Amino acid sequence: MIAGQLTHLDNVFLSIEKSHTPMHTAGVVIFEASAPFEKVYETIASRLHLVPRFTQRIMTVPFGLGTPFWVQDPAFDLSFHLRHAALPKPGTDEQLCDYAARLISRPLDRTRPLWEIYVIEGLEDDRSAIVAKTHHAMVDGLSSMDLATVLFDFTPEAQPAPPGKIDTPSRLPSSAELIAEALKRQASDLTDLGTAVRAAAAAPGRILDAAGVSLGAVTSFVGSVIKPAPPSPLNVRPGLSRRFAIVRSTLQTFKDIKNVSGATVNDVVLTVCADALGKLFRSRSERTEGRSLRAMVPVSVRAEESVAAGGNEVSAVFPDLPIGTMKPLERLDLVHDQLADIKSSKEALGADVIVNLSRWAPPTLHAMAARVGAGARMMNVVISNVPGPQVPLYSCGVKMLEPYAVIPLAESQSLSIGVTSYNEGIFFGMNADRDAHPDLDQLARYIDESISELQKAAAEVSSEDITKAETQFAVGSEG
Repeated sequence: MIAGQLTHLDNVFLSIEKSHTPMHTAGVVIFEASAPFEKVYETIASRLHLVPRFTQRIMTVPFGLGTPFWVQDPAFDLSFHLRHAALPKPGTDEQLCDYAARLISRPLDRTRPLWEIYVIEGLEDDRSAIVAKTHHAMVDGLSSMDLATVLFDFTPEAQPAPPGKIDTPSRLPSSAELIAEALKRQASDLTDLGTAVRAAAAAPGRILDAAGVSLGAVTSFVGSVIKPAPPSPLNVRPGLSRRFAIVRSTLQTFKDIKNVSGATVNDVVLTVCADALGKLFRSRSERTEGRSLRAMVPVSVRAEESVAAGGNEVSAVFPDLPIGTMKPLERLDLVHDQLADIKSSKEALGADVIVNLSRWAPPTLHAMAARVGAGARMMNVVISNVPGPQVPLYSCGVKMLEPYAVIPLAESQSLSIGVTSYNEGIFFGMNADRDAHPDLDQLARYIDESISELQKAAAEVSSEDITKAETQFAVGSEG
């Protein structure tokens, strides 16, 4: 009946959620042909037992005596979570972004498993799309890609799912059962804590050694977040409505650029975003010379063997991205050097140590701290870059063309950028507050410009051919 307990990081995403800051991630996926709704329904129904979290709901422990639990939903109804929609033909990418913005704006129902999938027909050129919403408490970026490969196929022929079934209980656990289970787990945690405290008293360095991280890494992370991020127009309280924009480009271009400069694809992504945001600010008559924006860049600290467990095992680094006018490769060098310094300091692992130490904090205090942290100006923008499979995926025999990530907005945050690479393409999804960013189409254009300028600059200093990006973009908004 009780399937598991939320980690404290999972619970953070519940604690900071408000009506104007729904904490679900989402994906907007475009297919090259129509995906019949009935077949999608049958496929997901036959494979749900492979992702049991999708049939579980959250129940809180009375009086805040423990972190909430995942429990099997006795009233689970797939038809509530999987829905059919259509755009007026021929539906454009802009209309798809409009519709996605409306769906992104709506919180998920906490009395049910925290996900929804919309199968959307009617896109021009006989394409179709899926908009999938999953609460951030359920899954992080890396494991969500693994969940996608469970729900998709690597060949046009659908692979039969291994046999299995979902055990549906007759009722939800009672308050007394939830309290008893929470106290039992707390007692176990306290035993673990006592062992850890005794070990730390004997040799404090062992805790950090066991994590493979130095005290310097922890202090580096703390130092990066205790001071507020620089003031910026991005840090405003979001409203209830969203805009959503997409930019598609060529992954080989990013690989060619990083090869010329000795950088990484992620360095190139962050450089493009920094340049585009600087251009956006200047279009608003904002000063950018000598200024930077602090980005929160999620990174996975998940052990390979724990990927299938789901949940959140993510940390973050906080690079300062230069947004002033400068040569494209100069900006890339600055971003690369900073990320290399952060990597060598193991700052992300230092952040993970801090997060894990909080697992013994009383749940109510932890929730309060999460809300305070969400309201603080720790960063100006979230930029998440998740690599996807570099081979085609299929659903019901239909090829997936473009996956776009939607990263939620927290308090005092008006823009997030999710980047996904897939099948030799690279795809930017921009989730923005509707009122704070009426010019989101400009940011999409500037990303296009920034990619082209980096490609041109790399070609000028390279003896090898630099792939010219084939970039397109679209923007939509709710209402």
